[in-house]
Amino acid sequence: DENARNAGKVDYFDKRRGFGFIVPDVAGLVPGDKLMVHWREISTSDKWPFLNSGIEVEFSVKKILVRQGKKALLRAGNVTLPGGAAIALQEEIEDKKEFIGRRGSHTSQSRRCIRRRWQHELLRCLGSILHHQAS
Repeated sequence: DENARNAGKVDYFDKRRGFGFIVPDVAGLVPGDKLMVHWREISTSDKWPFLNSGIEVEFSVKKILVRQGKKALLRAGNVTLPGGAAIALQEEIEDKKEFIGRRGSHTSQSRRCIRRRWQHELLRCLGSILHHQAS
């Protein structure tokens, strides 16, 4: 039943490739006791949906027909936190990041100013070198 909700734990998730595997809490629910999950099936508000290994999730089992309907694959669908809440991990990770260097970021205006000063200094040095070569 594709509407039935099941509990499980994320075994692995590759953020770059956008897929991973969930181990259902109930042994024998799916062959091999692992179910593939694609990032599109994650219920989230994150810009880049992903899952962390070890988190408890709730999901449904979807049957996907391939090869003109001759073969069916089982995949996790509508993946949420237990109880149906959306998964939001990106903000948690952003809070843990440490920033090195100056606080805040340069505005595009200050970057242009720095670039102009650098270009001016480079031209001054080149002018000095050319002047010495001409002498």
